[in-house]
Amino acid sequence: MNVPPVDIPRIQGLRSRLHRRAHRLTEADLDRRTMVFAPHPEDESLGCGGTILQKRCHGIPVDLVFMTDGHRSHGRLFGADRLVAIREKEALAAAEDLGCDSEAVHFLRYADGALSDSFDAAIEAVTALLIDRQPNDIFLPLANDGPSDHEVTFDIVIAALRRCGRPVRVHEYPIWFWARWPWVRLRIRPKRTGLRTWFEPNTAILGLPTMRRLTSAVFIGNLIDRKRAALFCHQSQVSSLNGDPDWPVLQDIAGGDFLDCFFHDVELFASWTYEPGSDHRSPLSQSDIASPQTTECHV
Repeated sequence: MNVPPVDIPRIQGLRSRLHRRAHRLTEADLDRRTMVFAPHPEDESLGCGGTILQKRCHGIPVDLVFMTDGHRSHGRLFGADRLVAIREKEALAAAEDLGCDSEAVHFLRYADGALSDSFDAAIEAVTALLIDRQPNDIFLPLANDGPSDHEVTFDIVIAALRRCGRPVRVHEYPIWFWARWPWVRLRIRPKRTGLRTWFEPNTAILGLPTMRRLTSAVFIGNLIDRKRAALFCHQSQVSSLNGDPDWPVLQDIAGGDFLDCFFHDVELFASWTYEPGSDHRSPLSQSDIASPQTTECHV
């Protein structure tokens, strides 16, 4: 199968259009208690690390919820139990770099790759967190963004919101959306059970329906280096812990193009308002969003 290479000028043009059409969320919009749900440690930094930093720069409480234990990323090379302990330490270090206190970090420790097996228990756990912390903003993986733990995390959180019965703003962050041509030089290869080298035929499609949903943006241009530092706290995902050259890392995916997608001046979201008793997703409109302001971050 011949896959077109990345056309850098064209990609820059597509990104510019995405950024221009997105409503820019401002300090006033971000001034809302927040809970971030990550299927695995590192997803929080990839998907919305800059936004977490922006919120923490303004003193907004942010809770981080890690749904799975992350043992499958390199368990076959390192030992699952040992890797789980390492990944939790990495997640705490990343949270600190993002400005979050350790008491705001929650490990649910469901089995990596099998979150669906704990679906009902996870709904109970997430519901309890939502009731206890009372967030106004929810960040979670983009719907239908696969692999399974990402999709199941979305379903669990939405089910828990229905139980809580209070309105919140929902912001879906894309991860594997960026593993599509033309954003990356996609090379189809067999599915592996290690670090997310998850590619199926549909990942070679531009993903136009998803593009149309990415209508909110947070400027992170002043925080890109700090976002990168937080991500690189997840050392098991960006470097070999045992020197094994077969240890897969994020930089391997699509020759590094995939990782580059997360270090632009804005983070994009599919944002909408959850209303109790309704399954309709009401996208945030320009009237929901405050006028732009620019402030410096000193956290």
